[in-house]
Amino acid sequence: MSALRTSPFAPLFQRHYTGAPRDGGTDAAAHGASAPNDELAFVDVSNVPRTTLKGKTSTDALSESGFPVPEQWFIPVELDAGSFVARTGRTEFWVEGAAASGFSRTSCLAYPREDGSLLVVGKRVPELLAELVAIPLDLAERRLHLTEFARVSAALLPRPGAVPAVQLWVDPTYATYVGDVLFGIAREFGEAEVTT
Repeated sequence: MSALRTSPFAPLFQRHYTGAPRDGGTDAAAHGASAPNDELAFVDVSNVPRTTLKGKTSTDALSESGFPVPEQWFIPVELDAGSFVARTGRTEFWVEGAAASGFSRTSCLAYPREDGSLLVVGKRVPELLAELVAIPLDLAERRLHLTEFARVSAALLPRPGAVPAVQLWVDPTYATYVGDVLFGIAREFGEAEVTT
């Protein structure tokens, strides 16, 4: 596995927040349980490995690696906490988490994803989404949505649990814009907890 890259959100977190950062880790889903009273919290999970598999050998590559091959489009199948595989096309899959680094381009067409990614957690997540997402999301349904977020193409995945949570992925070139929008709303809601 290659060295961790710098998160595209890192400069924003340094500019907007002065507290000592904590590591969001690879188990992004676990953070929600630790912040039940937060208005809004951000966890930078950009360094969690993620890969897109494409082509007619992608299903074979998943099976040979011991992973399930999802039948339904955009419904992720959990691999372990914070990791999943989702079908995003007839022969295209999104693999997130430690398992994503196990594919080579010799076994299939495997493309490491460079998205900036944030886990957004807190009781005001539904209000945030209502302001920024082009379609209404059911936070109780674990479904990958390819949509617009703050007028930028993005992927969103609700993380059902006791505390509202959603994971967001954006092209790294839009991280500054998206981060500024999010942090601006967080200030309107009251200071948010930020974790990198």
